[in-house]
Amino acid sequence: MADKENGNDFDGRSDHEVIVLLESQVNDLQDRLGESEKDRSNLIMLQGQVSIVRLVFAGICGLLMATLITAVASWYTPQANLSTEKVIALAERILLVLTGILSSVVAGFGDNRNHKDS
Repeated sequence: MADKENGNDFDGRSDHEVIVLLESQVNDLQDRLGESEKDRSNLIMLQGQVSIVRLVFAGICGLLMATLITAVASWYTPQANLSTEKVIALAERILLVLTGILSSVVAGFGDNRNHKDS
């Protein structure tokens, strides 16, 4: 009885039974190790995705601020200076296109249609 309290349940078993029991315990431990490695790799991948989403969000905010600055600058540009106004309008359009591209990247992170659960 003292052996069972200490976790040793091999008492009274044959060598073959003990080997089979130990093999099953080793297999269980290997399965658990495989699962924990898979969980660890999924966690690392998720952390990478979170950092990328943060970076893209900061990029979108920066592009929107730059677009706002160019819009405000175009309001205060004199009408006589058409070339400056055209450059500012072009910069606004480019910034809006880049913002749209980054927005589609963010939407792609939330899309689960192309992800396979493995």
